[in-house]
Amino acid sequence: MLRLRWLLVALSVMCLVGCARKLTPERAHAVLEQIQQSRRTLTVEGELTTFINTEKQQLRADAEMQRGPGVIRLKYVSGRFAGWQIIEQDGHVWRVGPDGKPSASPFGPEPGMGLEGRADLQVASAGPAWVAGRWARRYVIVPRGEEVGRLVIAVDAKTSYPLQMRRNGPGGRLISETVYRQIKYGVAPPVRVAVPSVAEERGRGGFAGRGAKATEQALQQALGGPLLKPTYLPPGLQLQGYYSRQTRRGVLAEMRYSDGLRTLVVAQVKLPPRPSGLGANRQGRQGERLSGPRPEWRGKGPQQAGKAPGERLEGWRRPQQGGEAQGRAGRNLLRARRGDRFVIVGGDVTQTELQKVLESIPYPPGTKPGTTF
Repeated sequence: MLRLRWLLVALSVMCLVGCARKLTPERAHAVLEQIQQSRRTLTVEGELTTFINTEKQQLRADAEMQRGPGVIRLKYVSGRFAGWQIIEQDGHVWRVGPDGKPSASPFGPEPGMGLEGRADLQVASAGPAWVAGRWARRYVIVPRGEEVGRLVIAVDAKTSYPLQMRRNGPGGRLISETVYRQIKYGVAPPVRVAVPSVAEERGRGGFAGRGAKATEQALQQALGGPLLKPTYLPPGLQLQGYYSRQTRRGVLAEMRYSDGLRTLVVAQVKLPPRPSGLGANRQGRQGERLSGPRPEWRGKGPQQAGKAPGERLEGWRRPQQGGEAQGRAGRNLLRARRGDRFVIVGGDVTQTELQKVLESIPYPPGTKPGTTF
């Protein structure tokens, strides 16, 4: 029996590579809805392991999961963040440190699981899998017409609950994987607690984004002019909303895009006038001067001691050269100066696509390349 199981597992891997069978739009919608329904209604208790690939290493963390309708509680029990919890309750997300103090969380306990039965997502059946001692059905989910971002998900054959989630980014590179080792259904749901003031609203794609929701008009007023919007977007990406963050240098305005799997953020801040007599500065990708105040939202690197889970994934890390950097979970970042604006674009798209987005962002009215402030 054990040999038969291992044989089926091996066959399922081969099927995943070359035998995925594309589902009809109607069937794909039904599969995604079943998955979401199980996540909304089931009470679950389990042990899982998450792997995250960074530019230089693979991080691993074991965790305990408790969930019920409207409540998810994830507690890390090993790894760099042992003792930390991420809690999602009634659409709000926050984290709790080993000291019991709550703080804002840049993502929810299940990043990448904000799936919808949308017409621009393709779903293919990839055969059976054996996960957490249970038979599962494996599916490959990609944006229609593209192979850039994909989610491979194995769902319990009896309950449709996701037991394994593998997320791939540009070039097919594995970004993260979460797999259950043990799972129980029908247990008591997690105890609800008072939502702290630092909690954030859960964003699309299953993660929360720092910053408050805003209107385009409010951001225009804060920036003293219109938002610099990209005229090019990778196929399938759609605007999800406007957000703002208050920094020491002023308001950071964000436009967030998604297709249900990939995300793209276009952020900009208005820079103050340069002091007279300012010397020569570094040249950016577009040939513009990029000195001046450093954005406060840049991260401090992955090795910062005492960092809370998710801080490295959220922070914008200032590029070292060439206008490029690695963002959260290995996502690409590009930045450039546009007149009196400092612009950053980042997301789960290829470097080529990201460059097209950056190049399509116009200059503020009345300015042109080479204008200094």
